[in-house]
Amino acid sequence: MVFFFFQAEDGIRDLVRSRGLGDVYKRQKYGKKVQIINNLLNKTPAAEVLMAFNKTGYFAMDIEQETINLFPEEISVSIIPREGYVFANAKDLFVALDTKLTDELINEGFAREIVNKIQFTRKEMNLDIMDNIEIKIVVTPEIAKAIQAHKDHILSETLGKEITILESPLPDMQCVDINGHKIYLGITKLNEWG
Repeated sequence: MVFFFFQAEDGIRDLVRSRGLGDVYKRQKYGKKVQIINNLLNKTPAAEVLMAFNKTGYFAMDIEQETINLFPEEISVSIIPREGYVFANAKDLFVALDTKLTDELINEGFAREIVNKIQFTRKEMNLDIMDNIEIKIVVTPEIAKAIQAHKDHILSETLGKEITILESPLPDMQCVDINGHKIYLGITKLNEWG
């Protein structure tokens, strides 16, 4: 079996290997060219082989002035994501997704969770869909950073006019969990003019 890994800039490693059809079969079909085929496959990106399979049903190689067509049953092509990536493909479309969480993504996730908790609280209070609210919240420093970075989004999504971060909870605030962070949340319906 021949393995090779190609390090691509997009974070994908690809692997091409023969299916292990046996030396006798390979010698019968390809003769002395088996080693040349293996060497050329080791220099070929797996994506190129997959696209050829999807387009023509075979992967063509020119060896010693002869075109050799390798078929999917003769070559196993797999694309293996590097650590920190997930990968998917459909025919000749390839997608790699970086799964590393940056501070920006974490803050956005916290902000989305805050919006979700506020909307749930609005529903529990039977507020009308157009009612404006004032938000009071007690949070950890990590959540405070997310609120500062996404304050406008949180307010627009919840029809909040103001969000105030307090040092300690008020009696009417409820305790909620934001991705493992315990916070206190209180919302107040504002008058139509306020």
